[in-house]
Amino acid sequence: MSQRDAVPYMKSLVEKGEVTPPPAMLQRLQWYDSKVYSDDQDLFEMRCTNLGNYYGFASDQKPELYFWMRARGDLSNDERLHRWLLAYNSDSLLVSTAVSPHYSSGFTSSMLFSLDHCVWFHKSEVNADDWLLFECKSRIASGSRATIEGRIWRRDGVLIASCQQEALVRSKSDEPSKL
Repeated sequence: MSQRDAVPYMKSLVEKGEVTPPPAMLQRLQWYDSKVYSDDQDLFEMRCTNLGNYYGFASDQKPELYFWMRARGDLSNDERLHRWLLAYNSDSLLVSTAVSPHYSSGFTSSMLFSLDHCVWFHKSEVNADDWLLFECKSRIASGSRATIEGRIWRRDGVLIASCQQEALVRSKSDEPSKL
């Protein structure tokens, strides 16, 4: 996708209601702050826009998640620090996209970890302490492995990074998982 096509694409996600912009998201989830990704010890503040998919109770059960995220506090002007933190945080969110559709069928994970994780930065100007949209989509989850793709967007619709992860997933159940 070209940079020229990215802005209309991101705006279409907001218009279709698939992604809620940060100010509305913050108002809608203010009461939920103490429960979802708001531990003051976390490096990032995060808000999942489609909680039904995240918790596995949405009717469509798509392996897609959208997170608004930003680093807590003001970071220095060191561009490397912003990129390092963004790469770190992207690794921790991707695997949840692959397993969330399985929660409704009783899946409980005993082990989730990244086997490999790659990040490609498309823009050098990365501001991790501003709200960024992290779009995550799992293409396949089978045989205890999952492949997940992610794209990170600025609020103005500019694609700043893409990432991909292969993850290992194990279930607590003695029964074989569909995953």
